Amino acid sequence: MRPLTPDDPTHLGGFRLTAHLGSGALGPVFAGVREDGVAAAVRAVRAEDAADPAFHSLLGREAEIIARIRNRFVVPLLGHDLTAAHPWTASAYVSGPSLLDLVHRTGPLPAGALAHIARGMAEALDHVHAAGTIHLGLTPAHVLVDAAGPVLVDTGVRRAADGARITSPGDSVYWAPEHLPGDRSSTADDLYSLGAVLAFAATGRAPAGTGPAAIVDALRAGLDGTASALADAVAACLEVRPERRPSAAELLRALGGPLPQDPEPWLPSRARALVARFEEDSAAALRTARSGQGPGRGPADDAAAGPFEPASPGPRPEGRRADRSGATAASGCREHPGIGVGAANGSATLSPSPARAAAAARRRRVAVRIAAAAGAAALFVTTGVALTVTLSSEDVLPADVQAPDCSSPVGIDPALVPAEEPRTRFSPDVPFRLSFSPNGSVLAVSQVGGVDLWDWDRSSPLAAIPTDGSVVPPSPVTFSPNGCVLVHGGPEGAAVTDLPTGEGTLVGGGSVHSVAFSPDGGTLAVGVEGDPDHRLLHLIDPDTGETVSALAGSARLGALRYSADGGTLVGSEDNAGFAVWRLDRPGEVSLIGDGSGNEAFAVLPDGSGVLLVQSDRVVLVDPETGGVEREFVPPSGEGVLVDVAYSRSTGRVVAARLDAAMGAESVVAWDLRTAERISLAGEPPAVYPMAVSPSGNHLAGLRAGSHDIAVYDMDFSLVGVLAQ
Repeated sequence: MRPLTPDDPTHLGGFRLTAHLGSGALGPVFAGVREDGVAAAVRAVRAEDAADPAFHSLLGREAEIIARIRNRFVVPLLGHDLTAAHPWTASAYVSGPSLLDLVHRTGPLPAGALAHIARGMAEALDHVHAAGTIHLGLTPAHVLVDAAGPVLVDTGVRRAADGARITSPGDSVYWAPEHLPGDRSSTADDLYSLGAVLAFAATGRAPAGTGPAAIVDALRAGLDGTASALADAVAACLEVRPERRPSAAELLRALGGPLPQDPEPWLPSRARALVARFEEDSAAALRTARSGQGPGRGPADDAAAGPFEPASPGPRPEGRRADRSGATAASGCREHPGIGVGAANGSATLSPSPARAAAAARRRRVAVRIAAAAGAAALFVTTGVALTVTLSSEDVLPADVQAPDCSSPVGIDPALVPAEEPRTRFSPDVPFRLSFSPNGSVLAVSQVGGVDLWDWDRSSPLAAIPTDGSVVPPSPVTFSPNGCVLVHGGPEGAAVTDLPTGEGTLVGGGSVHSVAFSPDGGTLAVGVEGDPDHRLLHLIDPDTGETVSALAGSARLGALRYSADGGTLVGSEDNAGFAVWRLDRPGEVSLIGDGSGNEAFAVLPDGSGVLLVQSDRVVLVDPETGGVEREFVPPSGEGVLVDVAYSRSTGRVVAARLDAAMGAESVVAWDLRTAERISLAGEPPAVYPMAVSPSGNHLAGLRAGSHDIAVYDMDFSLVGVLAQ
């Protein structure tokens, strides 16, 4: 979110615009409030598209149809006018995370919850199809979840966009096998997409690179025998021949008919808690929107994330569900026990968060330190655009404390903003490390002597943090879950920098190279050197700065990485393989790999496997047994594999190869489940070292030839370059 600029409209239709939220395939999207207090996402359709008679007619026809749909599981269209001087459409917000984020954050759904989702979506599609249209773009990002059930968003948007030759390649893994953009489509396309979405919800894995049979196998593996009828119904949606798929009405009957109007709690407890947080945050944001105290005009603050970019770890409100007409917003950086950097006798010290009773003055300093996993940043997906929003919540922060936006200079202490142009070109033999912030909007470049933070989408430097130049190679960095605290290794401990205040401190005494925040922000893992008991992994409580656990290791840790569920921690040991700690069994450590111990490894989100570079191939290793479960073999030719990463959004394994002259040659990609190579469109990027954003939607690395740092989407299209 950013304030309106002089170039932005202040009104569209009957909506007063309060902020610019982002841009989608059809134009910019604004936060708007109607005179009666109803909040909405208002899309301004681009003039050149509205001037196209075919596009104008198609989108107008879709909007007319959608406006007639009245169903509790379909987000309503609040209004549209494509004949106005500034054409627009407006949809209601829905309070709740997307199914994509719900599953990523809380795990695959059990059979009962999956059946609830399936019945609600079957009812939604039945009404959409009965109205005479097709969704034609159903993915987990288009299904929102609240206490009542699922709700479908963006009906008809991609159908109209396809007519204008605007496509969303990332959605294609959920398309029916017979569908291509621009082809004639049928309601059977939506049923196939629904089956693929439900398979994702049951397994936690996108069906990237697999056929219908493989999706069905994964679905049945994710459900126990008691859910065989549900598995059969979903499998019917995934039939290769469209005429053999059920209609939405037939599917609804097979699943037991419509859901009750007031269902009993149906989500597992962890997912239910996440949904409840959304509803609380939405209520506070709606009060603010209706009071007219939303953002005003001002300079652009931050860039919206790319389409359907999940901003882990914050949940992703995409609208308001309860009355289908309200607004929603994320909380800001919540007060949470976290690293509090305070001044004592003129020096920075580590101090615990204060007791609430005495917090009035101190909260101004510590509330921004570390947010809980669901706290700081959240993403709104409204009418097909992902929007990064950080708003303060009155019941969390004092009224005079503004939650920081740590992805823009406004939220960073001015002393950290670089006074000189940061380095943008690197020789392949100059060591550096790359790390994305949790929501993927900030790229950290860690090099000898300092860490530079970039808004990579705008190619705008955000901060320059000096480090000890004696640390070679440079330490990887880790962000707190809200992106407001940065930690890197140093010769005297882990260096903690609070970005909104610029204050710093040290934790974990002694030389530290590797650091990693747990996904929930409750633990800072630190690889130390010189521990007298040879316990080289220290787990630090961010609330107190104290080491709460010291775990055994056999060699210096070059890098530490958590699984996304926080249950597994893997560290590369210098020349000694890879240490694996299962954190539910903290006294145990296992060693996997061939003894190379380099930093080229990746941990699967659920901790079930570790990807390692071994000689001429990548291997997937079971962290429990150390056995190789799968091999990913590149094409023959010169070059050696030097790095590996995993994209959770696409299910791709990506490896970098270097040629004999030690210049980056190319990347190679495989499907994780089948180990089949993925053909890359056009000339693949040449990136090394590389990093994949937490969502799995972006890949960053050093480009060969130009020697600058570039960012690609996972279809390997160039989307950003760090340059002045």
